[in-house]
Amino acid sequence: MEEKKETTKPNLKERVSKAEELKFGFLEVLILILITALVTVVVTITVTKIGGNEPKPKTYSNKDIDRFVEEYNFILNRYYGEVDSKDLVNNAIAGMVNSLDDPYSTFIADENATNFDVELDGEFYGLGVEITVNENSEIEVYSLLPGYEAEKSGLQKGDVITALDGESVEGLSTTEFRAKMIQNQRETVTLTVRRNDEVLEFKIRRTLVQIDSVKTETYTSGKAKVGYIYISIFANNTYKQFKEALAKLEKENIDSLIVDVRGNSGGHLSVVTDVISEFLDSSHVIYQVKDSEKVTKEYSKGNKTKNYDIIVLIDSGSASASELLSSALKEQCNAKLVGTKSFGKSTVQQVVDLENGSKYKITVKEWLTSEGNVINGKGINPDVEIELSDKYINDPKVENDNQLQEAIKLLKK
Repeated sequence: MEEKKETTKPNLKERVSKAEELKFGFLEVLILILITALVTVVVTITVTKIGGNEPKPKTYSNKDIDRFVEEYNFILNRYYGEVDSKDLVNNAIAGMVNSLDDPYSTFIADENATNFDVELDGEFYGLGVEITVNENSEIEVYSLLPGYEAEKSGLQKGDVITALDGESVEGLSTTEFRAKMIQNQRETVTLTVRRNDEVLEFKIRRTLVQIDSVKTETYTSGKAKVGYIYISIFANNTYKQFKEALAKLEKENIDSLIVDVRGNSGGHLSVVTDVISEFLDSSHVIYQVKDSEKVTKEYSKGNKTKNYDIIVLIDSGSASASELLSSALKEQCNAKLVGTKSFGKSTVQQVVDLENGSKYKITVKEWLTSEGNVINGKGINPDVEIELSDKYINDPKVENDNQLQEAIKLLKK
């Protein structure tokens, strides 16, 4: 979990009182935003607001600060080359954060900072194309988002991008390619691509791209009707999509529901709280928060508890917000968990924005399940453990998804 982004201007007291939880990134985010792409992202995240009852910040001796200022001034005055004072401070902050020996407390450089936010925003200004680096170290089109400008232009999966507005992109990483797109700042860009032995050019306009993080289906067998909702991430627009999807399924008179969060590495805590509240009335605790001084209980905001059977599909890629949802539905809604053990991430990070566009995040607290169980570093064990079959991995069809089929079978009993 992570907390509110901040600038370096507020003092310590102001920063704590303003803090909001944001998100945390477990693996490197590769999304090309404001421009071109949504590259595969793995982020373990959750978001909420920290209330006004935050513990009073501690104050420390000024001796260490005095020492830092002394060395800072010495470097600025005595180094023989040019020194950027802001870079010096930012690098010092990076050193402090990285010295904490915590995988979730990290410094995020300017070139990656914008990527850090995109998936969770649920939208970005770009072309609607996912890219990757292929085995030949070339920028290749991985997939196209349906209905957006890249697809409309005629760009195809497998096209190798060789130039951007006439400038070669040979040897660039996805991050470097993204940086070029941001520096470009044109509303319409020209991509030169190689398709087999043919060289083609596509002029593509940037537009607002909405990320669909919720998908639904209905499965029937005899008289049984099983609803299915897949959630890929808990982004800003996920709750609206989820609420509409659930209402649609319930109008179809489903008898039971499967919530699939396999591979869902997290999202905003406020969003997953809203999603859980669709299932439980306000008498139910949905998670607890532990800081250095106390443990507080967080309750559902809903007004009705669902009375149909629920199964949640989880795997090792289900983390943070996904684990919060899974544990809450298991402990408060008698849902069964099917799949493999979840990732095990429940610490909370606070995100701070620096003036140069970089960020850093540090762990400030931990969430517990509704019953007070610790899952950090442990994960959540499924009620029915079943590995995803090689048959599905090689041929991803619904009928080959043995975890999903097991869930359907259990709900039809």
